[in-house]
Amino acid sequence: MDNESVLVGEKHFADATEPDDVAEKFSRKISYSPVPGRPALPATQHRYFQELVESRAEAIVGKWIDFFVLNKPVQSETIGRRIK
Repeated sequence: MDNESVLVGEKHFADATEPDDVAEKFSRKISYSPVPGRPALPATQHRYFQELVESRAEAIVGKWIDFFVLNKPVQSETIGRRIK
């Protein structure tokens, strides 16, 4: 990606070639919304999901950028220890 802009959400970042470059410059609040056609998680599971997302937010965003923006392959990750 030589001299290309990267569009992430509503912002452009010129010469952003690494996920950290984009992630540092583009931060937003994490929001959770219902998915049409799917039942909501029970309160306890929703809380655990929020803890997981908040603790791994940087890694999630980095992998998302790698895959969808930079077209790099990403490996799945198994979490084998408690988050909190």
